[in-house]
Amino acid sequence: MFDLIAAGLQMREDPLPVEEIPQRATVLRRQRQNRYEGVVIAESHPLFIMAQDRSSHMQSQDGFPYQAAAPTLEYVGVGRRLLALIIDGIILLIASWIIGLVFHSGGGMTAGGDAWDKFKHIGPGAALQIICPFVYFIVMEAMQGATIGKMALGIRVVKLDGSPMSWGASIIRNLLRIVDHMPYTIPYLLGALLIGTSPTRQRLGDRVAHTVVVRRR
Repeated sequence: MFDLIAAGLQMREDPLPVEEIPQRATVLRRQRQNRYEGVVIAESHPLFIMAQDRSSHMQSQDGFPYQAAAPTLEYVGVGRRLLALIIDGIILLIASWIIGLVFHSGGGMTAGGDAWDKFKHIGPGAALQIICPFVYFIVMEAMQGATIGKMALGIRVVKLDGSPMSWGASIIRNLLRIVDHMPYTIPYLLGALLIGTSPTRQRLGDRVAHTVVVRRR
C-alpha cells in the first residue's frame, strides 16, 4: 500500500502512465528490501515457513534427535579404555580389600554344593564386594560421565548424539559388562573384539544403551 502511494508521489515529479504505477511500486519495494545483504524474506512468507519446517524435521526424525554432530566425536578404541579399566580395577581392589577387613570376609563361599547353595552362604561382605563394582561404574558414569580411570585418561561416556549420560543408559551399559567380560579366562575379550569391529568403537553394552566412549574436550 505504501509502495503504491510512494509511486504515486513520484508520478508528480516524473509522470508515468497509470498502468505502470504497480510496476514502479514493486521496484520501490525491492529497493527497500535490498538495503541489507541478500533479499529479505518476511517471516510470514511461505518460503520462510517451509524452511522452518524443514529445519525442525532435520532436528527430529522418528522421535530421535538428529545426529549431525555425531561425526565430530572422537571415538576411543581398546587401548585407552583398557588403561582406564586397569586404574578402575586397582581402585576397586582396594575397596574390596577394605570391605573384607571390615566384614572379615574372604569370599564367603563353601567348598561343596551347587551354585545356589554357595550363593546362600555368601556373607554381607562378599555381597558388597560383588555389588560394589556395578554401583561404582553406574553412579560415576551417570553423574560424571566417567569413572576415575576414564577421567585420568581424558575420556568419557556420552549418548550417540553427544548428549550427557542418563541413569537408564548407565545401568544398561554397565550391567552388560557381565557379557562383555566373557570369556572370563581372558577378561573382556568379547568386548574388545566388538569394539575393534565397530566404526563407533562400541562394545555390546554401548550398542544396547546407545552410548559411545569419546575423548573429553
